[in-house]
Formats: sequence, C-alpha cells, structure tokens
Amino acid sequence: MILGGPPAVVLLLLLFRYLTWAALICTLREIWGSVASVWGLVIGIYVLAVAIGVRRAAEDARLRAKRYDLTEELEAATHRIQEVGHFLATGNWDVVRIRSEEVSNTCQRALGKWVNDPLRKKSRDNLILADKIMRSIAERSATALATPLTPDESRDTKVAQLKAGGLLQWVVGETISLQDKE
Repeated sequence: MILGGPPAVVLLLLLFRYLTWAALICTLREIWGSVASVWGLVIGIYVLAVAIGVRRAAEDARLRAKRYDLTEELEAATHRIQEVGHFLATGNWDVVRIRSEEVSNTCQRALGKWVNDPLRKKSRDNLILADKIMRSIAERSATALATPLTPDESRDTKVAQLKAGGLLQWVVGETISLQDKE
C-alpha cells in the first residue's frame, strides 16, 4: 500500500485526464532527484518498520526458548527429588547429598535466569523454599554417617523431601502454563 500509493494516484490523474503523459515526463525530468529521494525515504521507513518487527519476534522466540529450557531443567530436578526419596529409604547418604545439592543448584540457576522474566511471586517463593529444603537435606545427609538420624528426623526428612517435590512440581506447572499462554 505504501509503495503502491503514489503511482496509483498518478495513474488515476492520467486516467481522468487531469495530467498528460507529456506534462508528467516534463515534471519528472525537473524533479527526478526529489522523487527518488522521497521513494528512498518511503522504502527506508518501510524496511525499518519490518526490522523492528523482526527484532521483537526474535526476542520473543529467545524468551520462549529460555522458558522451555528452564522447564526442562526443573522437570529434571523433580526427578532428582524423587531419587532423593528412594535413596533416603535405603540410607544411601552420599547419593542423597549429591542429588539434593544438584536440585538446590538447579533452583539457584532457575532463580538467576528468571531475574528479568515476569515470574510470579509465588513461583519464586516456592523455588526459594524448595532450594532451602533441599540444601538442608544435603547438609544433614553429609553428617548422617557420623551421627545417624533418629526416627523422627528420618520421618521429617522424608516429609521435607516430599514437600520440596510438590513445590518444584508447582513451579514446573507454572512455567508450562506460561509457555501455553504464549
């Protein structure tokens, strides 16, 4: 429309005989540089508008990819939390510590990646709480061989592991919801 507008106006003027070919050619010879400049400006503005749209689309795609990667990382962390539960039941404290640290580190990375993203406050809070729970499980499992857990501590640790899993699952659901809205 922008590029076809001025020629369409000239053709209409020629069609209704308000302008003749001879007059048009004579006028174009005199102002050819100005006409070319105006066309160049029109094309430049059009290209700029397209480039801005392409840039926005690329930024949106990058944000979607970032959220997708984050969702995958958090889903992997939920599987690690389940592994922590299995290893808690068998008393394999070295693996409990390693897996708990991995989950905690994933939560920290996720919080760092989500600094400029409109993450809902409840998701951030749940991620922070899951990180704290998994960090405390890792710390306690590091000393579990030297000072075994009491039955109450064992029960509380398992409950905490389940709570952290639920919190992380909630955050995963939230990230999937954000992806679906896009």
